[in-house]
Amino acid sequence: MVSGRQIRSVKQQRNKSLGTFAKRLSRCKRGSRRWKKLRRAKARLRAKTDRQVRDLLHQTTRKTIDWCQEQGVSELVIGNPAGVEKNTRKGKRLNRKARQKVSQMETGRIKQYLRYKAEEAGIQTCLVNERGTSRDCPVCGSQNRVQGRLFVCAACGFSAHRDGKAGFMMLWKKHPQIPLPQLRIEHRQAVSKVSQAAFAGLRRWPRRGPK
Repeated sequence: MVSGRQIRSVKQQRNKSLGTFAKRLSRCKRGSRRWKKLRRAKARLRAKTDRQVRDLLHQTTRKTIDWCQEQGVSELVIGNPAGVEKNTRKGKRLNRKARQKVSQMETGRIKQYLRYKAEEAGIQTCLVNERGTSRDCPVCGSQNRVQGRLFVCAACGFSAHRDGKAGFMMLWKKHPQIPLPQLRIEHRQAVSKVSQAAFAGLRRWPRRGPK
């Protein structure tokens, strides 16, 4: 499993920084020198964090394809979460923090990067619908409400890492004849070469007290 936590961390920090820029811009007269400086700094922040995210996505997908080559994988089954971001508020299906994560998922770019890297490595790719892969039990087929990283079936007692089990369920949708293996998780992390200096520009702007 290649973790994308650092990508989420960059986006969360960017969201906070953009919120701070919005507050400071609201206190400035539109078109003033300070307003223009803040606008340029905001644009630089967006551009820099976009480069960070793109670099991390390339690292993440590269580590995935490298692992596939190490294991002799001939076909990569990619989950398609299309529509997962719809109606997230309806019935309080997701809380505010989870909705933000879902709305900022880079599913399109991830699929694009995986496909062309897999093609270069001679690995075939296919898309499958992710629906039900997190809550369905691979042993008895019952649906369970999952909390945390460990999946535990209330009906038959089967337990496994949530993401590893979901990954197998996606593979099973394409190849239902494959027996359930002993699921094992190997963690790999994409690391950005860019530090938190991407957000240091905000500290150059002194806070103005109330007039």
